[in-house]
Amino acid sequence: MALNLDAAARLLGVSPATLRRWAREGQLGVRRPSGDYGFDEAELRSWARSHGLRLREAAGAKASWPGTAAGSEEQPLTLALSRGGALEGDTGASRDELLERMVDQAPLERAADRPALLLQLLEREGLTSTGLGDGIAMPHPRTPSASFSAEPLVMLAQPEPALDWGALDGQAVHAVFLLVNPAPPVHLKVLSRLAFVLRDAGFQALLRERASFEEILTRVAQLEPKA
Repeated sequence: MALNLDAAARLLGVSPATLRRWAREGQLGVRRPSGDYGFDEAELRSWARSHGLRLREAAGAKASWPGTAAGSEEQPLTLALSRGGALEGDTGASRDELLERMVDQAPLERAADRPALLLQLLEREGLTSTGLGDGIAMPHPRTPSASFSAEPLVMLAQPEPALDWGALDGQAVHAVFLLVNPAPPVHLKVLSRLAFVLRDAGFQALLRERASFEEILTRVAQLEPKA
């Protein structure tokens, strides 16, 4: 069965923008003469299984907890990272430049106040660095809000060279996970899952090696059910 972009995105539980980016990267889908993307449902299901993604079987399926797609109670981090994707292009020469680029590219709500989000991120860094050590940072706004993203969103950036983040261990940061969540309980859930997968030596190695986003997402999907 052939699916258009919106139907395929609903099935995977990701935004159309995320699915369009995956299609541009050649991961799945075909480009039609009209310029739109088309997807074969059987191929899409096979791709999702191989990447550990849970499908949203019914268009009207309800979320298990506010602001998430069906099945996300079991894999909130996997879905949040698939929505947020990875930063494309130049990462900037400083922490603040990188955060500005991430906010510019993040698939936020259409009416989201991006300057306000950036200000919250910088204010949060001013209180205490979100550099956790071992080259990892997890910037997030002080107050989760659905006005920025109605669904959990995690965006990855892999700055090269690594950036000074003011981390307690003094190490420069090579992997940045921007967390934008609609409410505090959702934020804590996603944060705890990310902390869990970061304990995996194989996952840490992928980040140090600046592996592809697809490899990183696949590893998250494999690890998260064990959390």
